[in-house]
Amino acid sequence: MRQLMEWSTSYRRDLIDGVKVFTDDDCSILVTPSPGSSEFMIVAEADAEDRATGLVEMMAGLVEQWRKDK
Repeated sequence: MRQLMEWSTSYRRDLIDGVKVFTDDDCSILVTPSPGSSEFMIVAEADAEDRATGLVEMMAGLVEQWRKDK
């Protein structure tokens, strides 16, 4: 979560239930830690399903990279 907080500093974000990042094109990505495990849930909202899927895949790639860099 620390890397996500650092990565998202230049975006508008909400930190209530995890880290929700709002993109410039009115999309959002919510990343929440799973209670009791070392997993994350990633949910994206966008005007089209393929855009939301792309955002989830992008964020999953970033999380995986941060995990490897740790």
